[in-house]
Amino acid sequence: MKKLLMLVLFLTPCLVGFNSCSDDDDDSKPTGSLAHEWKGDYNDPLDPGYRASFNPIEGKWVRDTNPFKWMICRRGEDGKLYMDFYANRGENGGLTPERTSRYGINDEAYMLYDEKDKPLSIWLYTISGNVLTVQLTDQTHATDIYTYTRQ
Repeated sequence: MKKLLMLVLFLTPCLVGFNSCSDDDDDSKPTGSLAHEWKGDYNDPLDPGYRASFNPIEGKWVRDTNPFKWMICRRGEDGKLYMDFYANRGENGGLTPERTSRYGINDEAYMLYDEKDKPLSIWLYTISGNVLTVQLTDQTHATDIYTYTRQ
């Protein structure tokens, strides 16, 4: 009986110690609980929806609720898409860069990537005339809706 008890006491930490709490091999989706299934990047030649030079949000955009926040969507020299965020510091202050993020885009959403090219967030978008409306798909920030006007 003592041997059985010793065996159980010895094996219990082994079972607990070798269990994994999560799968950290899947880096293909952003973290957080997403309400949107990513359809792919239409600028990626390997994507079934590939469209050469697809970038409907290209250009300079000013946030409607805060005219001091600007966003410039562009294609870099490497052929990838980048979103530059700026804060306008007034007439004499000019534009101050805040950050740059690479992004992928399809016909309904764009995905931002961090500096290591890991998916960061997915934003749904619509364009009506010169107005861009974007909404973060992370359910914890579902009210994050912004409108921008093309400049």
